[in-house]
Amino acid sequence: MDVCVLGSFAVDLMSVTPQLPLPGETVLGQSFHMGAGGKGSNQAIAAHKAGAQVQLITKTGRDTFAGFARSTYAALGMDTTYVYQDEHAATGTALILVQAGSGQNSIVVNPGACMHLQAQEVERAASVIQSARVFLTQLETNLPPVWQALALARAKGIPTILNPAPFQPLDDAILQQVDWLTPNETEAGLLCGFPVCQVEQARRAAEALRARGVAHVVITLGEKGLFYADAQQAVHLPAAYAGPAIDTTGAGDCLNGALACALSQGCTPLEACRFANAAAALCVTRMGAAASMPSREQIERQLQL
Repeated sequence: MDVCVLGSFAVDLMSVTPQLPLPGETVLGQSFHMGAGGKGSNQAIAAHKAGAQVQLITKTGRDTFAGFARSTYAALGMDTTYVYQDEHAATGTALILVQAGSGQNSIVVNPGACMHLQAQEVERAASVIQSARVFLTQLETNLPPVWQALALARAKGIPTILNPAPFQPLDDAILQQVDWLTPNETEAGLLCGFPVCQVEQARRAAEALRARGVAHVVITLGEKGLFYADAQQAVHLPAAYAGPAIDTTGAGDCLNGALACALSQGCTPLEACRFANAAAALCVTRMGAAASMPSREQIERQLQL
């Protein structure tokens, strides 16, 4: 196993609109799309399509959307051994509005069954967590299973990646379980207590997060690319360009999944960041989340440009 991912699954219900509505405003949509989503699932699919062998740990309900999850993974050839089902909670959903032209979005996530992962379910998956080359997780499920899985991975020396989204306050004891932390600008600012909008602010935030015990920090900066820092280097990688941005939904998930894939296959930190940066550039040129994740061949072609 290259990459093990613990995280959420949700069905994305997406409308493209001329503009994002103001409070109380109704706007007419231009198109509607339904697809697989949820940060954990998106990241697992991104890593899989980028060329990694992936095991996903997540939870759905026992409803129509649960069948949609399983058919999605079957079509991709992904194992569903640890896609658990909850007897009472519904499968997660994400209501997404995308502004035509800019690709900017507003999202409301209802995690549903993903908030009911159990300690025994994580323990049942301990063998795949502890045999992976990289373990990747986020904060879109109930949090005790996340901390439990991070501890299991760290106990065996498995490199851990935490994408701290949606934002939750994180104490130093948690951060010290994390080898790679991958916040976006907003999350980095909330973690550090100051705005992170420019490259120099990202540099300062990366230093602050490293001082709290994280060895590798990747701060994603949207159209400005990403900022990477470790003990030896601090580097800004401008965003790659693969075409006009159509939909930014899932771009951060794409970057995290591709990063995990590259690290699991022996890339250096900067090589892995460049690989992830190229994958995210391709992602934003397509509609949807899971459906927009690029293949290994496409990422390698983008890297040659």
